[in-house]
Amino acid sequence: MVHGLSGKCGAFRWAALMLSGLAAATFLSAQAPQIASVTPANEATDVPGETPLVIVFDQVMDTLFPVLTGVGNLALQPPGIAAQVQGTWGDDRRTLTIAPFFGPWPINQTIAWTLNPSGVNALFAIKSAASVPLASVSGSFSTGVGAPAMGSVTPANNAQAVPTNTALTFRFTQPMKKITLPGGNPPAVSITGPGLDPAMLTYGWSSDGRSLVCEYLGGFPRSTRVTWALNPAGAPIQLESETGKPLASATYSGAFTTGSTGNCDRDPLPGWGSYGMTRRGNYLQESAAEPVPDVEFDEPFFFGAVIDSPDFGPPVTAASLEFPDGSRTNLTAFGSFAYFASFETEAEMLQEYPAGTYTERFTQTGLPERVVPIQAHIDFPPIPRITNFAEAQAVRPEQAFTLQWVAFTGASGNDFISMFIYDEEDVLRPVVFQAPDPCVPLELEPTATSIVLPPNTFQTGRSYVGELLFGKSFLYSTNTFPMMYGYGFNFRAVRFPMKAEGGVSPADPAVLSNGRVQDTGRFAFDLEGTPATAYKIQRVDRLDAVNWPEISTVTTDATGAAAFEDGQILGPGPWFYRAVAP
Repeated sequence: MVHGLSGKCGAFRWAALMLSGLAAATFLSAQAPQIASVTPANEATDVPGETPLVIVFDQVMDTLFPVLTGVGNLALQPPGIAAQVQGTWGDDRRTLTIAPFFGPWPINQTIAWTLNPSGVNALFAIKSAASVPLASVSGSFSTGVGAPAMGSVTPANNAQAVPTNTALTFRFTQPMKKITLPGGNPPAVSITGPGLDPAMLTYGWSSDGRSLVCEYLGGFPRSTRVTWALNPAGAPIQLESETGKPLASATYSGAFTTGSTGNCDRDPLPGWGSYGMTRRGNYLQESAAEPVPDVEFDEPFFFGAVIDSPDFGPPVTAASLEFPDGSRTNLTAFGSFAYFASFETEAEMLQEYPAGTYTERFTQTGLPERVVPIQAHIDFPPIPRITNFAEAQAVRPEQAFTLQWVAFTGASGNDFISMFIYDEEDVLRPVVFQAPDPCVPLELEPTATSIVLPPNTFQTGRSYVGELLFGKSFLYSTNTFPMMYGYGFNFRAVRFPMKAEGGVSPADPAVLSNGRVQDTGRFAFDLEGTPATAYKIQRVDRLDAVNWPEISTVTTDATGAAAFEDGQILGPGPWFYRAVAP
């Protein structure tokens, strides 16, 4: 029934609408569906295994029946993958996505596909919404891993205060040919720096060919900027994958600066393996307001269990995790043995992984199975929040900056705070500051509510990302198993932006006052200027002196005030002082 229409006018309008619909149906029925696009393209090569086959049709399709090899409307080669693949229609009813149920396509295989192969049952045939069948159509693509890339480098690009005994380690996305290094002229791996002797460099490939370790015998020189480049332009011998595909030329380069205090290892237990589990919530702070769940993650709350082999001990060969309800899962080997799950909310994570007894089991070559009960509570730390957020968006690089945050209430035992600051504009996101840091050394107690970032931590006009993490411990052990330590933490971490001002503003001129002679006979005075600024103190015995030698510096506090006392006992004078702003 059509409401609101009556008489001939209403009947005419309704008929016109019906006619329009019939005309559209007639048009659809006259056209067989065609493929508008296919991804990967026909006969494409080096297609990553995770890439689905996506077919887009030129019209709306009948999506009533599934696209499966089992019903005959899809044929696949090689035969072994046919039963593991199905098609899924998109909401637009034009896009068909075909992918394996589990994992990627097999690598280095040609995948041949056919829609509506010969003999398909008309009922299950792929057809348009108007029931016009698709003509049989075929295509193929070949999987492969393509050209290799550098996945990571240690130390990170532009890292500072790097221990001199650090090995420069490159990790690649594919197994590489284990060529003899450094290579020709220029070398495939170029490592240079003031005072570096190329003959002192050694090179070693990992057994899987994915890591290249470069060491400097006796350690790199102290306070030295070490630069590196892989496959520099013109290198006659190049790094390439096992399949013969070269690493991109003149693409991967970087540098790091060694520390001034000799060898140092940031790992408190170097070479040890580990076992443990964590729950973590990731938050984002973009103003002075309370942080919110981090939108960089689709599911910002994580549960994880990881077991790592010791560097020089028996390797871990298998691992599993038992949950409080008695269910159990094997940990998957990805270098480490690991299990991860992510969630949109913290409540969902805690419902799935509540407080209770979790049991990790793992075996090491030649040793009996290790069984580790973990009593995991759900006592979380507070959500970290930066309290001087606005000031952190206008840091003056030439000055020290004090970053402040809310207190970690209830911290005790093995609870901890950690702080990292990354250069946002570097693709490798190098760490420009971290605390705690034994190589400085720099401690960060769980009771701390601020930390001083030294002058020149930042570069003018650049953007940075900080991460402040609070960790609440429920397990920490270093004496249960040889060369293995255990941990369990509930983490909350906040990510926040920082920015160095686009230009360096000069400090305010200092105002000197309250000149006096101390009981010791030394001259002293008070100073007011820009907060947290180092002023150079100069002294002469004649006001018309051409040269004013610098005798000391004095740094103002957070209010801009400071007091100065001359380190020398001088004669009656007169003596003239001035403070020079940076």
